[in-house]
Amino acid sequence: SSGASTSSSRSERATTAMEGTAAPPFSVKDAEPNLAKTITYMKPLDIAVGAAFPAGGAVYGYMTGGAIRRYTAGFGCLLGGIAGFAYGVQNAHARLTGNRE
Repeated sequence: SSGASTSSSRSERATTAMEGTAAPPFSVKDAEPNLAKTITYMKPLDIAVGAAFPAGGAVYGYMTGGAIRRYTAGFGCLLGGIAGFAYGVQNAHARLTGNRE
């Protein structure tokens, strides 16, 4: 019987915590956007900054690569591309959910 009261009090605390959250500072365009909508909502600045990530990663990989510069530059470009994509999606998602202008 003590297990049932523990789980119900946990859910009550979770509900209370959710009610205490503040509203987003900007207008909400979509509270739960999917990935496709988030990608299409990216601004040109998000795309430009996201495209700079692979370039920076390639330069860093080339500079630190030593004898295998070509491979480390390629890997740095790959990691930069993933990071740049994540950066752009994060910014677009924040704008859609009202957490950024």
